[in-house]
Amino acid sequence: GGGGGNSGGVAMLLAAAERALPSCSSQDMANLAWGLAALRVRPGTAWCARLALELVRRADGMSCAHAATSLWALGKLGFRPAARQLRGVERTLFQRLAQMRPRELSACAWAFAAMDYEPDEQWLEAFSDQCEERADEFSPQDWSVGVYSLASIAEYSRDAKVYLEELLTSKALEQQLSRPTPSSLAMHAYACGVMGPRAARLLRRLLSTSRPLLPAFKGQELSALACAAARTSAHPPPEFVSAWLSAAAARAPSMPGPVLCACAWAAAKLRLQPTRAWQAALAARLAVVLPGLGTREFAMVVWALGEWATPLPPPLVADMGRRLYVCSKDYNRVVRRNLTWAVMKLKTKARAEERKRERDTGSDAAGAGSTARPRGFQAVRRGAAAAK
Repeated sequence: GGGGGNSGGVAMLLAAAERALPSCSSQDMANLAWGLAALRVRPGTAWCARLALELVRRADGMSCAHAATSLWALGKLGFRPAARQLRGVERTLFQRLAQMRPRELSACAWAFAAMDYEPDEQWLEAFSDQCEERADEFSPQDWSVGVYSLASIAEYSRDAKVYLEELLTSKALEQQLSRPTPSSLAMHAYACGVMGPRAARLLRRLLSTSRPLLPAFKGQELSALACAAARTSAHPPPEFVSAWLSAAAARAPSMPGPVLCACAWAAAKLRLQPTRAWQAALAARLAVVLPGLGTREFAMVVWALGEWATPLPPPLVADMGRRLYVCSKDYNRVVRRNLTWAVMKLKTKARAEERKRERDTGSDAAGAGSTARPRGFQAVRRGAAAAK
């Protein structure tokens, strides 16, 4: 059923499950999909398409919980449906939105976002209305996931952007921001980034609320704050910048590659001037994650390091140059020129640092030689004193 790359046992399970899908209960189907998603199995496009077809076929007869779970699982399994492929599910969910629990509402929106799927405007409007009208029923996490998911859809949907702005200016938002957590603040910040400069005022408030909590932020949450500031052109105040740089440096040794690159890009875009120690921590982690970076992440971090002219170890700069040569066909002419210029600056800086170290080493050696006394000096001195 398209589960290439899975172990033999998982492949057998997927094949048996695919045969059972038409006749199993809705609960069994939802449990199966949830289990595969929880195990991070990648069944493949064909298997997911079969599950999606079954979900569309029986959506009208499924409970809200089973429909939401199955849809959430499709998002976690990496399915990318065609436009309007899930229209039957949309229709069923639209009719039941008022009956769904907040967590189910957020799970459905998250699934659509994860699948890069754009629900129709009627669904988006109804979802936004439910979030606003029933805000007091939402936990901070469920509300934040809903806002984050709507923002993710708004990256490619003009309709979603309209309803996202309504949520970000609603009284319901005030209620949710009274109970801030690192994840909720990061997800709201991401939504501000999607809205751009129009959300700069709200973002400044989020950054101010976040500052005392920054030591508890994960790397991805820290990158969300900085990237949102860069996208909205809302330059953070100095006290926030200092606290953010400190928290990012503490998280750098364990940051995944994409998160590290996003932090670097945002910091450079905001024209922050990190210390050499901060840049050294970034470079040390980059040396580890460089082989696994995608072309987009690689471009982000190279551009940032070029803006700072960060002194890097020559072997790392050489690796970056080779990676750029291999990836150059994936960039347009302007990006390729900018990245080439950045790598050239980094090579020049690395050579200059190397020459400086050599000069310093030579000076130290010369200094040591000029102050060294020849062997027997003390004996000669005692002899001269005795002759007097």
